[in-house]
Amino acid sequence: MRRNSLVRGVIRHRFAVTLKSGEGSFSGVLTEADAAVYIFEACTTVPSKPGETVDDIPGRVIIDRSNVAYMQELQS
Repeated sequence: MRRNSLVRGVIRHRFAVTLKSGEGSFSGVLTEADAAVYIFEACTTVPSKPGETVDDIPGRVIIDRSNVAYMQELQS
């Protein structure tokens, strides 16, 4: 069972998110969460190699919680 009260306390905080599926990482502002999904807005790519640039990801990103390897809160 997940501690939803902990997640509610960090809504509107920016996170770096790493996916289990090997699809990479992104950063975004967590705007909603429930037992099944996380919803992020104002998302950007995370460079994985030197010289890569950060690109905006249009729209909202909806990720199944089971596909998240980990999330790291970023300081603003």
